[in-house]
Amino acid sequence: MYGLILRIRHLLYDINLFKTCSFNEAIIVIGNLSLGGTGKSPHTMYVAKLLEDYNAAILSRGYGRKSKGFKLVYQDSLANEVGDEPLMFKSYLKNKTVAVCENRCEGIRELLSQDKNLEVVILDDAYQHRALKPGLSILLIDYKSLQGNFFLLPAGRRRDIFSRWQAADIIIITKLEKNEVIEEYAKKFKKKQVFTSSYVYKSLINIKGEVQPLDILSERHIILLTGIADALPLKQEMQKIASELIHLEFKDHQDFEGTALKTIKENIVMFAPKNFLFVTTAKDYARLKDLLSSEELKLWYYVDIEVKLNEPKEFEKLIKSYVERTQRNSSLH
Repeated sequence: MYGLILRIRHLLYDINLFKTCSFNEAIIVIGNLSLGGTGKSPHTMYVAKLLEDYNAAILSRGYGRKSKGFKLVYQDSLANEVGDEPLMFKSYLKNKTVAVCENRCEGIRELLSQDKNLEVVILDDAYQHRALKPGLSILLIDYKSLQGNFFLLPAGRRRDIFSRWQAADIIIITKLEKNEVIEEYAKKFKKKQVFTSSYVYKSLINIKGEVQPLDILSERHIILLTGIADALPLKQEMQKIASELIHLEFKDHQDFEGTALKTIKENIVMFAPKNFLFVTTAKDYARLKDLLSSEELKLWYYVDIEVKLNEPKEFEKLIKSYVERTQRNSSLH
């Protein structure tokens, strides 16, 4: 039934019975076909960094926030007001405008009205948002998901029909384990620009913003806290380094208030005196830092993760050429 509803919805957009909005400015959408765990956040930051010389903004839905409508994100915003991922974007990309709005068309209009010189809007997790017609669509597909089933919810983890890959301009196979599969999937996704990516675990960052090498965890006891869709790669990386690891695993976008926070504080009381180090993700830290005292946060680090593409120069060329081409076309109108 869910699959039939999706197909009818897509059909109504395809035949223009459902209206879409489009813009003269460069609009880049990054998304996936599954529930999560493909790496939207780090890939969104990767694209934003490529466009550091442009006046670019990031627009997100702000999943998990308790507010509604359009809101700008500031470094001192609260996660429950703007969402954990937008707050993380702002902490890394201090000079970029970051905003949230559940209606993407409305959000883009508001950004453009506030900044007449805005050149690019990057949207994370908007691939299913058919009401918006983007200029460039980047689809992320987790490598492991290609080895499993293609079932839609609730039987599988797909939230959209797999054939929707055809709407993408660029496809990135993420969390790659074998380099040689790129040719295999380049053939599978015909006429698409196909890239692969993996994660590089660069360093640790503490409450003061100080960067520390990962090897400070060497042979240490670690409490790893995660509230993300796929924590396994990070857990495996930490297990390579630590002498002992305890994993506090929560659901994606877990609200740490209430029972979860009680569990976290109990672990701090229990393990801090035993010289454990507390490690989490940047996204989880965005929610956690508002709930713990400065004294408690002294024990915490979050992992700085960077995306590595198989052909970074070619990817950068595609992104920048799209933006520059859009600017030229826009100047003619």
